Amino acid sequence: MLIESISITNFRQFYGEVSLQFSTDSEKNITVVHGSNGSGKTSLLNAFKWCFYGETDFDTLDENILNEAAIQDTKNGGLVEIKIEVRFLDENKRYCAIRSQKYKKTMGIIANKTEESVFALDVTGSDGQTKRSTQPHVELKAI
Repeated sequence: MLIESISITNFRQFYGEVSLQFSTDSEKNITVVHGSNGSGKTSLLNAFKWCFYGETDFDTLDENILNEAAIQDTKNGGLVEIKIEVRFLDENKRYCAIRSQKYKKTMGIIANKTEESVFALDVTGSDGQTKRSTQPHVELKAI
């Protein structure tokens, strides 16, 4: 598996959409993530884990993973969403793993899940055709 990029929306410290491209060059194949304490390095790692498996390693488990500023900027009764997209290559196929979770703001910085998180896996074959996997968890586990 060769990870190309991650796009993080409203997850922990990441307000709005933040994207990170990883090196896919065989000559320069390292991407360094550096930052001070509290800047989001562990949140970045947990964004991958949440996208692929629907869970995190935070002390609060999956509570409080929605960005507080995103909640604050949403009107009472409005919806706010966490979304993680990871794009990667494996066995001559391009994949996009997507997990999202919707919340409804009640008041202040309180928002409640409206449903369980949704996981999808889009697969682009060598023919250029993209299809959504009918068994995304099974296919991801096989990779």
